[in-house]
Amino acid sequence: LVIENSNSVEVTEMNTTNKLFLPKGAHQLKFHYGDNQYIKDQLLENNVRVGAMFPNPVNRTAGDLTIAVSLPEGKNEVSMQLVNMLGNSFATSPVQTVAGGRQYITWKADLASVASGIYLVRIGVNTSMGQQRFEYRRIVIE
Repeated sequence: LVIENSNSVEVTEMNTTNKLFLPKGAHQLKFHYGDNQYIKDQLLENNVRVGAMFPNPVNRTAGDLTIAVSLPEGKNEVSMQLVNMLGNSFATSPVQTVAGGRQYITWKADLASVASGIYLVRIGVNTSMGQQRFEYRRIVIE
């Protein structure tokens, strides 16, 4: 069994225990199950995981956004785009080439001309294996 939180992935061997401890403060969890090879191949090593974005809220004058990602081996391309709730784009990061594994990616966004409010950051990942994944994270700009 694999329990996936927005910040972590935890593997639990259910055949050795009958107790399950959920991560403290977890609001959204995904549960995956399968044999060990499936979990290793499909869930832990070959998939893209996008974690939390911080700081949140972000100051318009600072504009530094950092996101945690877990990526498969090889070279991966990561980009970020700031969009409002209507889907209009306000800023786009340059594409960054990132190695596999757990990484923290920082985008020095120019947010001085963006009004305070709630926005979405669209995170796009193209992996060396041909996977393409897009996820959104909500962010507050002060």
